[in-house]
Amino acid sequence: MSLLDWFLNLDTRVQVAITSTLIISLGLVIALYNLRLLIRSQTMQSASQFLDFLESCKSDRHIIYNEFVFDPNHPEELPQEHREAAERVIDSLNRIAMFIENKLLKPEFVFSLCHTVVIRCWFKLEPYAAYKEQQIGGRYARRVKRLDVRAKSFHDIRPHQRITSIKIQTPQSEKNTPIVIYKTNKLTGVSGFFQRLFWRIQYVFKIY
Repeated sequence: MSLLDWFLNLDTRVQVAITSTLIISLGLVIALYNLRLLIRSQTMQSASQFLDFLESCKSDRHIIYNEFVFDPNHPEELPQEHREAAERVIDSLNRIAMFIENKLLKPEFVFSLCHTVVIRCWFKLEPYAAYKEQQIGGRYARRVKRLDVRAKSFHDIRPHQRITSIKIQTPQSEKNTPIVIYKTNKLTGVSGFFQRLFWRIQYVFKIY
């Protein structure tokens, strides 16, 4: 007896039940497939926008790295060009942070490309962000601040990264002598053992 003959010999209610189950199962498979395509499309779109953000602020970051100096006691001395560059960079980093928070991009992908960019930018822009908060009476660039913390965590837990120091050339530093703005604080003894163990867990499970 063929499978078709077996099916036709079943009670009508059983046939309906089997047919309904097959249709629902097929529908779920198609829905899951379409969902995967949608997620992949959104991820690719977000990745494209992320790379566009990095590229669009390249000249602004050059200003921030090499020329930007902010004195909170004399904010009026900050040139308008530098102020606009700072706000564009903060805006782009804020959008990148939102991509990660909304799970549109994986932190590992983002930080593997720009964790040093985040750390360098926030080093220069943190005093300006604090000043802006005082001026507007509300939060400003808090997402960027959290992004900086996560970028430093990424740097710390990856063995090939934490052996290096992140440096920047500033207007205050001597010519051709970049200053160190971040290096991993490595503990020793028992504390160091647990620190490395925690880093290993973070590294394996990609917790940044």
